Amino acid sequence: MRRAAILFLAYLCSGSLALAAQEHHHELSTEEVGSVHFPISCSKGVELGFNRAVALLHSFQYEQARQAFSEISTQDPTCAMAQWGVAMSHYHGLWDNGDTPAGRLAVKKAAELAASNATTTAREKSYIEALAEIYAEDGKDAAAHSRAFEKKMGEVQAAYPGDNEAAIFHALTLSITAPKTDKTFANQRRCGEILEPIFQKLPHHPGVAHYIIHCYDNPVLAERGLPAARMYANIAPASAHANHMPSHLFIRVGSWDESIRSNMKSARLAAAAEPASLNGEARDQRLHALDYLEYAYLQSGQVKQAKAVLDEMNALPPVSMLTLTGDYALAAIPARAAIELGNWEQAGTLKVREGAVAVGGGDHLGRNRRGQCALRQPGSRRQSRADSCDASRRDRQTEQRLLGKPNRSAATRGGGMDRRKCRQQERCRL
Repeated sequence: MRRAAILFLAYLCSGSLALAAQEHHHELSTEEVGSVHFPISCSKGVELGFNRAVALLHSFQYEQARQAFSEISTQDPTCAMAQWGVAMSHYHGLWDNGDTPAGRLAVKKAAELAASNATTTAREKSYIEALAEIYAEDGKDAAAHSRAFEKKMGEVQAAYPGDNEAAIFHALTLSITAPKTDKTFANQRRCGEILEPIFQKLPHHPGVAHYIIHCYDNPVLAERGLPAARMYANIAPASAHANHMPSHLFIRVGSWDESIRSNMKSARLAAAAEPASLNGEARDQRLHALDYLEYAYLQSGQVKQAKAVLDEMNALPPVSMLTLTGDYALAAIPARAAIELGNWEQAGTLKVREGAVAVGGGDHLGRNRRGQCALRQPGSRRQSRADSCDASRRDRQTEQRLLGKPNRSAATRGGGMDRRKCRQQERCRL
């Protein structure tokens, strides 16, 4: 009897180990990351994996996408497009925080493989040649390289009008290269004109919904992107970024509850990914979601929940290799908590974070918040309110670019100050 019990326990353990192994090697399905069809000339055995990797790339899950493309390269060492994928995973055009040397090495490998492998198609070579513009060593800046990439991807789209992926990636480059001073939003409108018809044909494609949100992430076009925003998280529910991204438009239109739900799930997914993340990307995404969550809680007057977000951020163990995405959130969350609630004493204690990724030279947000909101004359209500106006005005441009805040300011029911009244009541000096 005892022997039978031991054998039964051994069986259960072996089953548990097998299940754990299956979970460890779990490959994300189209139901989890979205549906992509990207024809390639590589071996048949890597086609499904390639489509999955491109789906991850479209949701800016760069670390996971890079791993997937690298695995394809191992399975088929002659596959030029696998190295193209690795190079694409290092190009973070909207933030310019990718690993340029690693991307340059990968795109060179892709070009070499394309030249030596007769099965590589002209279409695939055009993708590689277009991406090479990003990594060109010609002395030009990143913006010039992105414009050259956009031009090349436009040519690829024109040469292969039936290639949805060429059109989708071209639309992304239009968003990346959109001039920040263009209030007609010409690039963004062109982006939408490309993507909206494809969205009707491919409603489960992650890149289409994602890039519609990016292209319409401005006060003029935001409402146009709401159908895509409300679909994207359902298209790629396993992606932290796909769950966060819709909130870019939700906050534009003041849909605080939708923004809160989006970012709560995004933060949970990013937190679950942190143990496997080797470069800080998961923490970046987690902090980014927490920043949007803090903002939505404050704007909807949910002060207790907003304080809980700040406490959660402060309790996180430090990680290395954060980018501007994470560093900005670390500066913004405590600043929002203090200023939106009019807690000028707390605002005066904000400190500049040493070693943070520069925003216009150093920890711009931390310095500006602290410098403008510290009480230069303790006990002076007038001075504190004037300082708060200065801070809000000077930070508005930076916050709208990096966070996507709506132009209209909403005071919180939990004690936040209406900045318009502030400007009317106090003389704000710049």
